[in-house]
Amino acid sequence: IDADISKYAILTVKEDSNPTIKEIVKAVLVNARAKKGMTIFDLALKIEIPSSHIRDFELGKKDLKFETLEKIAKALDLDLKEFYR
Repeated sequence: IDADISKYAILTVKEDSNPTIKEIVKAVLVNARAKKGMTIFDLALKIEIPSSHIRDFELGKKDLKFETLEKIAKALDLDLKEFYR
């Protein structure tokens, strides 16, 4: 079962808050994936990693390696700078 949280809400980061880098990356990832119409499973297949890695990151249970973040950015046609604006 694919726990695709983007079906329920688009994540935002409040400008007046002091979000962590992890929160910003998570928001960019979920929003970009949703805009592409991709499920967690679709993205995992495209970058050849277990969907649980992406799901657990989106749920805040796990961190991503930089290499995985690079693969995700490429799969979603994002520049890595998008994660850090």
